Amino acid sequence: MIDDQSPVAILFSGGTESTALYRYYRERGIERLLLYLRFGLAWEDAELAHLRKYYPDEECEVIDCSLSNLYPWKESVRTVADNILPNRNLLLCTVASTHLKRYHPRILRVAMGTLGDNRYPDTSREFFDRLEELLQLSMQEPEFRIETPFYGWRKGEVYRKYLKDTPWEERIFTCHTPIGNEPCGTCMKCQAFVRMKEG
Repeated sequence: MIDDQSPVAILFSGGTESTALYRYYRERGIERLLLYLRFGLAWEDAELAHLRKYYPDEECEVIDCSLSNLYPWKESVRTVADNILPNRNLLLCTVASTHLKRYHPRILRVAMGTLGDNRYPDTSREFFDRLEELLQLSMQEPEFRIETPFYGWRKGEVYRKYLKDTPWEERIFTCHTPIGNEPCGTCMKCQAFVRMKEG
């Protein structure tokens, strides 16, 4: 039977929310498995390089599930609509739970850093509750959970509570169009990150 101290798999990208999630569970002494799902998107090589720099000794697994033919990268992402990847959270949770069922059957908790931003169609808690029920049925694991500890928070609140002015802050990587393995400083994600830090 799982409880709040049971091991958890964190869907991890190295951005603000997933970095804060890592600290959130670490401070509670909970065993963590970081899962990075590689869809074939333009920024993933830089994210992975960043992840390996800061989490070399952590148990972190990369799952290759390229969808580059379905998720063609738009060179210019200026709006939320440009940034929507259809069924992204559905795929993240389905692939992660399938991986856990096959390779880590004792881990029945998947954590996501979603804030519940209603501009995106797949971030509501109702969405995750329904998906959780489907995955419980599909995997025959009635205790399986999808956890969203920061649901209802603002990004800046997460940043200030868990990352600002701490060694964790430098671990954050968030960029749509990295130059090599470094943030470009001009894309929508980079600009949002600067505004968050200044807010």
